[in-house]
Amino acid sequence: MNDDVLGTIRLYWPLLGMVAAVVAALVLRRRVKQADAEFPTFELELGFIKLPIRVRRQVLVYLFCALSVIFLLIKALTRDYSSFFPTKLHMNVYYDYDGIKGTITELHVSEGELGIVRDWQHLRSIYYSTLDKELAAAQPDVPNFFDVGDDAVRSTGDTTFVVRKVSGWQRYYIEAAEGELAHSMDWPDRPPIKVLTAFRKLDSNADHLKPSFTELVVDRSFIMRPRFRQYLSAQKLAEGKPFKVLVHGVTRVSLFPSPDFSNTLYLADVPKVGLIPIAYAVYSPTDSRPSE
Repeated sequence: MNDDVLGTIRLYWPLLGMVAAVVAALVLRRRVKQADAEFPTFELELGFIKLPIRVRRQVLVYLFCALSVIFLLIKALTRDYSSFFPTKLHMNVYYDYDGIKGTITELHVSEGELGIVRDWQHLRSIYYSTLDKELAAAQPDVPNFFDVGDDAVRSTGDTTFVVRKVSGWQRYYIEAAEGELAHSMDWPDRPPIKVLTAFRKLDSNADHLKPSFTELVVDRSFIMRPRFRQYLSAQKLAEGKPFKVLVHGVTRVSLFPSPDFSNTLYLADVPKVGLIPIAYAVYSPTDSRPSE
């Protein structure tokens, strides 16, 4: 509970400060007005001319409060919100159709907006068959691993995701995104099989996050979709055999009312076919970013 309260205060202190400045201006208005008669008059010398100037305390209070509000508003609009998100996450990946459809719904975008091809449920088998062929070439003793059924394969692992703020009021760059997954298959009449894969972000324009004012203030969320290269049979990321099909990871990120992110939808970019939903990831944090 204390962590939640401190997190809320850390997120909203600029807005709370703005409210406090406005309240202070209203509360002090009468008191300052009564004290104005005692406030001294200054003389401004312009050559041979002396001009008496009386600065009212009420004006100074309003000016101070107004400058405080402006400063805090600029702080709220330009601060680094990436510090509110963890950089290391544990992930479970699932392949069932209902879960994929639910993740698409959770993203609040249509399949057309995501660029998903029609009849993608049937076309998923193309991706899984292709993946199994490449897997069989790397590990001949593991045929037909992914194309055996939605519920047969269980995948779990860890990912590192690092985002840094760049120039601009709310502009970010995905600096690093990589991880490893252990896939296990429990299928009738077959011994348990485990396969290791890894993934690493490919540099692309999608790494530059440029949410609009409408997305941040009205929608309070935006979509990011970095691209990844997969590696089969990877004991280490650098030693894995790269898979031919790239994968897009689509996630909705929100800042208000609290920093959060959705499950990730994975889209396989199959050559001459298009983008096909193949899986989704559910996360749990393994550590937290340091506070500002």
